Amino acid sequence: QHPRRPSESELKARDSSLKRVEAVRRRLKASLGDADARPSVLAELSKLNLSKYVDEVAAAVGEARVKLGDVAGAAAVCSELHKEYDGFGMALLPPLLRAVEVTAGAETEADRTARLARRRSTLRLLWELLALGVLPSSSPLLSATAALVAEDDSSPPEAPQPNLPVLQALCRAAPLDPLLISPHARAHAARAKGGGHDAGGGPAAPPCTLPPADQSSLLSVLHAYLESTTRCLSSASADLRARRRANARALLSKGEITDEAAAAHEAARRSVERLGAACEAMAEALGVPAPEEEQGDGGEAEEVRREMLVSVHGGSEAMGEAEEAAVAGFADVEESSFYLQLPDLRAVLPAMLFEAGRAAPTEDATDTTGFDATLARLPACASRADIDELASELCIRGLRDCRRRLIRVVSSPPPAASAPRLYARLAAVLAAAFPTIGSQVAAIATAEFDELFGTEEEPQRGAAGGKGG
Repeated sequence: QHPRRPSESELKARDSSLKRVEAVRRRLKASLGDADARPSVLAELSKLNLSKYVDEVAAAVGEARVKLGDVAGAAAVCSELHKEYDGFGMALLPPLLRAVEVTAGAETEADRTARLARRRSTLRLLWELLALGVLPSSSPLLSATAALVAEDDSSPPEAPQPNLPVLQALCRAAPLDPLLISPHARAHAARAKGGGHDAGGGPAAPPCTLPPADQSSLLSVLHAYLESTTRCLSSASADLRARRRANARALLSKGEITDEAAAAHEAARRSVERLGAACEAMAEALGVPAPEEEQGDGGEAEEVRREMLVSVHGGSEAMGEAEEAAVAGFADVEESSFYLQLPDLRAVLPAMLFEAGRAAPTEDATDTTGFDATLARLPACASRADIDELASELCIRGLRDCRRRLIRVVSSPPPAASAPRLYARLAAVLAAAFPTIGSQVAAIATAEFDELFGTEEEPQRGAAGGKGG
């Protein structure tokens, strides 16, 4: 706390030229904490008299960009300067606090990442300097830490805990630093939160720099932040379950989910992972049980499917039989939904599109340019939604007078693996509005099947007859 500093005569024997002072000031700003540069920096500092430039040197240290992994080295350099010059700690505190307390305005993602990285390492450096006795009081540090917690408490739900990397780093380090928090104080605070172990039995810890009241205050702030992050985790998990449920409903009803929905789900999943990992790490450092993460059991699709069956079949009493009937003959529920859950075109399109006029023109006399162009898009359809949209547009483009043309096309799907099922869905959707389409497509398919089946059977029958004769 009170190191022996060089006397005035010893300092006068050192170099105090402005050129060398400015050179070391630039080195401190550029490479503070750099393990490779530290020995030469410390050697240079021992040769200089910086007593007239304490504020300038402290400002250079405050402006340095220190990585989290270099905090210990930076603290060692600051400790040496503190041992040499009275007042260095007090001069260093304001620029470091400004780096922590800076309020961000409009910024890019890269600027935000850099700002949070500096805030994280600077806050950690402040508490490290306090533990080493460079800073005289913990009050400014407690206030700055509590302000960051309050900032996160008021963060919007779509961007929770913006200071998580900053406070998580402190929360993981401070409770395990015996110079800041004694094992007894950590265990006592943990027991008050429902966890903790007996602090006895280990090697004797060095005396803490922080008095017991300040240890308690710091632990209180850290526990409050863990509780705040746990609440955010619970909210994020609920949002993730809701998005899974919405995507399951869209997948069952439309056969696909939009890119926007998929991206939103992935962002929600990453948020839950980020918050969950942070809660687990902070809880371990504080010696309390980690919060239980509620992400659901992955059964959202099954739950949505059962709800949809209940709504379709009029109640839960008949749902068991309806569920079996819905899946019968299909590989799974999704395939059953593809063939059986069809849009009602008559319910959403004008009735005149389905009613034949008293003097309806023949198909050959009808201008079918728009209909043909629409029908030509059928081979490019790749999803359930594409087929349903095409069915509606075909009705609007004059399907009422062009049914024979549609039947010919639908009855001859291309050889692509997915084409038959997509063409079949189109026929089924349109057959609900124009029954003749379904019956005629079925008749054509049956005739072709019988023809193929007969072609394969005839040789077998002939061979059987010859053998029997």
